[in-house]
Amino acid sequence: AVSGLGSGTYGLRSPVSLDESTGASEVWLIGTPGTTLQTTQARRRRLVTEAEEAMLNVSRGAPRIHLHGIEMRIKVVVDGGDLNVDDCTFNGSVGDLGGALQVLSGSVDVNATRFVHNSARRGGAAHVSGGKAVFKRAVFTANEASEADSGGALCVEGGSVVLEEQ
Repeated sequence: AVSGLGSGTYGLRSPVSLDESTGASEVWLIGTPGTTLQTTQARRRRLVTEAEEAMLNVSRGAPRIHLHGIEMRIKVVVDGGDLNVDDCTFNGSVGDLGGALQVLSGSVDVNATRFVHNSARRGGAAHVSGGKAVFKRAVFTANEASEADSGGALCVEGGSVVLEEQ
């Protein structure tokens, strides 16, 4: 399934879960410049104690998910399945473990993507506790973790993480 999103802001009222019941072999969300995906909750800077609910959940058995060219103002959780993120920006998300991205299991490939102003108790931008995460040409700017020594940009507590410049 392919969905092209034109310029504009798209609001999610409730979490989207992709799992074995998703009726597609692959799901592509492709944005054009100016495409933003966010929750319909009022946008304000939140304290980590007011972490947002994950709005995109990729679970075991889900088709491969591709996100391209979208500003994401939501948290994404991967607990099985495969997620590919290319040329996106995660901006201003708040979570407990990983402000923008939490990897529990499965596989995540992030390419040419920016993580900006995300915050969490552990792993301001991303938290990996299982599975495999590869970050190629990822840029982490002004992300913060509230717990000391827990990774303002990235917290790795398990699984496998690869950081590549090229």
